[in-house]
Amino acid sequence: MIGLMVDLHGTLLESNQAWAKALESIDPDRSEFYRQQIQLKRSRHELAEIAGVSFDDLQSAYRRFLFPRDEVIGIIRSLSDIYPMVLVTNAERNRVLDDLEHLQNLPFLRVYTREDGKKPNPIYLQRILDEQGWGEAFLIGNDLTEDYSENKKITSIIIPQRKLIEKII
Repeated sequence: MIGLMVDLHGTLLESNQAWAKALESIDPDRSEFYRQQIQLKRSRHELAEIAGVSFDDLQSAYRRFLFPRDEVIGIIRSLSDIYPMVLVTNAERNRVLDDLEHLQNLPFLRVYTREDGKKPNPIYLQRILDEQGWGEAFLIGNDLTEDYSENKKITSIIIPQRKLIEKII
């Protein structure tokens, strides 16, 4: 059986855009700096400290700007009619559960988070294949460093994010 492993942040949700807009709304004078730091994957806790706000306040602002990538969700929804699907993300469970509220119900059999393991660790991804009883899977994500698997049973499909350097409105 073939299954789908789908990433959340940057793939189904425009998370980097949301972080950039949240930081820009708090500290507009350093918006370019924040966009660069987000692309470099700098800790959001550190960026909150630089912006002079609590992480909780930054996260609240982030959620106001978080929106789904409808074009990707349409493709994933169509594929889920054919293949069983799990969500596999490197984010913490609490953040994932909160962010999933921004998606229409997608039929995930299970949600795998940082607490379960970390992509692209081949042992972790193989464990997911084994737990789901899949012989093969497609791993759909947006990041070559996290969503590319060298496991020959997993075919990675990379869907790039919109460029963060575009003017944020």
